[in-house]
Amino acid sequence: MFESIISNQARMAPDAVAMRIGPKVAYTFGQMEEDVRRVTAWLRRQHIAPGSRVVVQLTNPYHHWLLMFAAEAIGLVPILASPLTALTSDMLTYFEAASVLASSPKPDGVDLDWHHLDGRWGPTFRMISAEPLPARGRADNDLSLVLLSSGTTGLFKQVGFDRAMIDRRIRQFLSVLDDGTAGNAMVLLPFQSLGGFFYPMMVWSRGRTLTIPLSEPGITPLLASGTLTSILAAPSQLAEAIVGLDPLFARPTGLVVTTGGGPISPTLTQEIYDRLTLDLRVAYGSTECGVLSYGPVSDVDAIGQSPAPLVPDLELAVIGDDGDPVSTGDIGELCFRGENIVAGYLGDPVQTARSFRNGWYHSGDLGRYVDGVLTVEGRVEDVIAIGGTRYMPAAFEHVIMALPGVRDAGAFGLQVNTRLGVDLYVAYVSDQEIPTPVVAAAFATTTLPKLVRVKEIPRNSMGKIERNLLAKRAAILVG
Repeated sequence: MFESIISNQARMAPDAVAMRIGPKVAYTFGQMEEDVRRVTAWLRRQHIAPGSRVVVQLTNPYHHWLLMFAAEAIGLVPILASPLTALTSDMLTYFEAASVLASSPKPDGVDLDWHHLDGRWGPTFRMISAEPLPARGRADNDLSLVLLSSGTTGLFKQVGFDRAMIDRRIRQFLSVLDDGTAGNAMVLLPFQSLGGFFYPMMVWSRGRTLTIPLSEPGITPLLASGTLTSILAAPSQLAEAIVGLDPLFARPTGLVVTTGGGPISPTLTQEIYDRLTLDLRVAYGSTECGVLSYGPVSDVDAIGQSPAPLVPDLELAVIGDDGDPVSTGDIGELCFRGENIVAGYLGDPVQTARSFRNGWYHSGDLGRYVDGVLTVEGRVEDVIAIGGTRYMPAAFEHVIMALPGVRDAGAFGLQVNTRLGVDLYVAYVSDQEIPTPVVAAAFATTTLPKLVRVKEIPRNSMGKIERNLLAKRAAILVG
């Protein structure tokens, strides 16, 4: 399935647009299929042994996807790394990488086969004749792809996919996330992520156009074209996109927006309704498991907690600290079992033993499950313990984010004075300080946190708050 998605569409509709980058650059399925064969020929000339793991770290989305399909054609195993990640010698050793294909030059201290694929690489591979693709040489259980999962810890875990798992995930996206629209689909998630990799597969399987916006001129001209019908993005990416909209831009009709990867504030929710669409949907998933819950947003006040129906063919257990199931509606760790879940992490038996036990994946996420609806409350590692009481950061973030003018917020524990205990803080982004009476009224029925106004809440590429970094930055502000 995976290896034939582009070639199948090229046979049926060679002149249909497969990828659009910004408002002016477009590639048809026929052109993309031919370029895949050129890049495959180029890769063959690099003499990288089949089965080798190759780190792919490119900024050009079209080149990225050409290499994905070319690597599959000759049996290489891509490890997808964000361009924001500084590749070190130790990291590459941990990845067991044989080669690197990157937009950046080789850094000092790295002794590995490194291919610098800058802007000159495009004209280089296009000089090569497009050769027929070799016959598929992989077995269904051969390792074919590695995605990196780090959450907010910054410590990479390698999630490996064999051919059978890749195809199952593509079918899952088709059955769960396909919104039924026929126009262009925009993805703002990094294409090294779960959604950034499998969502385009879903789009191309339907013969649709994948749209990638440029930082300038942003998404306004793409939306104004009237051909865009779907957007997949993290909440923080949607907030940035809305800020960049032309003030005179009118909300389009027939647009479906799906978000996930972090809480979304009532303020942002209303902005999406006002500027983008009334059809807003929320998805929860992980690299290890795929999509876990998905559904339309129906409760603005609770949206930050991502309530949505559990996807079919998935078992869920909600367990307490003792490992036993909690009562219905109580908060516990979310554990999953199903055919779309990987067996463990590559090269990390300790983390595998911790997260994969007795056939269940222990997600490290906290949530509750009532009447088929899953509500994600936060991460086990994010719980703030103060004086014997455990606090969920999301509960405080939701209160602050519901206040007028607050664009983002993040809660954390901070020990300012070593002689005193940990204090509960909420950092928030706003053009002005929140008046003390407003704060007191907002937290009238719960613990009153300390507030600190910041320029931004640090988040990873999936929109998840990097709380350790936020606490370090806030510590400087509060003294």
